[in-house]
Amino acid sequence: MSFSLEVKEDILSHTFEKRQVVAFLNAFIKYNATFSITNKGLTIQMSSTSNKVIRAVYEHLKVIFQGDIDIRIIQSQKLKKHKVYELILSGEIQNFLIEQNMYDFEGAKKIIEIPKEWIKTEEIHRSYIAGLFVSCGSVNSPTTTNYHLELQFNEIESAQYVMKILKGFPFKLITRKNKFVIYMKRSTLISDFLRYIDSTKSMLKYETTRIDRDFQNSLNRTINLDVSNQKKTTKAAEQQIGWINDLTKSKKRLELSKKIQALCKIRLENPESSYSELEYLMRIEGIDITKAGISNLFKIIQREVKEIEN
Repeated sequence: MSFSLEVKEDILSHTFEKRQVVAFLNAFIKYNATFSITNKGLTIQMSSTSNKVIRAVYEHLKVIFQGDIDIRIIQSQKLKKHKVYELILSGEIQNFLIEQNMYDFEGAKKIIEIPKEWIKTEEIHRSYIAGLFVSCGSVNSPTTTNYHLELQFNEIESAQYVMKILKGFPFKLITRKNKFVIYMKRSTLISDFLRYIDSTKSMLKYETTRIDRDFQNSLNRTINLDVSNQKKTTKAAEQQIGWINDLTKSKKRLELSKKIQALCKIRLENPESSYSELEYLMRIEGIDITKAGISNLFKIIQREVKEIEN
């Protein structure tokens, strides 16, 4: 099961009050339904690949729709060969759509705007947005490398209106294959959106997976950095030991300062030590020095070696 489907089933596992049912179905029907004329007259068809989603919508519909509701299962012939579950509404469809403020038959168009009191009442607004997501939304699994949540519409007016009533979420609008898509990519905002539409269980899973993933990525970066630093330290130490051996062969080492001679001795005895560790070992020998001082001493050693070579 996809993570999007998990979110949708999670939303519908909650108990809705009648006002919330009305708002949820208003969004779900407007952005999921298709209309057709049959021997029963005007009918509405809605579909989902989830039996749980269709069953839950069916139970909600019984609260406000007095006509006939049939369920049909269609076996998809595509590669995945999954089942598609359909709801078919028949009866007083026109009166139902007018009463629920979903369709303007005189203007022959969908009613995009919702009552202002729905926007002002948070639980109703959240239910409407939840219905939108169940109808036309999707979200990537947090295990993927791409955080992404979107809502897809057939007309730009719907996309722009939903962006307007979701001011707290900075959606962006794009066109994709004759569809109008509003989307977000920030993981924290996606988590907040899942919380807003009452997909609490999915939100917790999303956050846990995201945090674990981010922690693992941070740990991997730290390990890679440590390995890289260790390689640099080892390479630098090998070069420094080479310089020290050259000084020793030429007997030039004995002419240098006591600090340099002490550093040469410690470096030969500790070929894998970092500058911080060399600083500590020098202090044990009674020589007060910093990492910058150690670096300067090695520069002097390198210069002496170059003079020998010349």
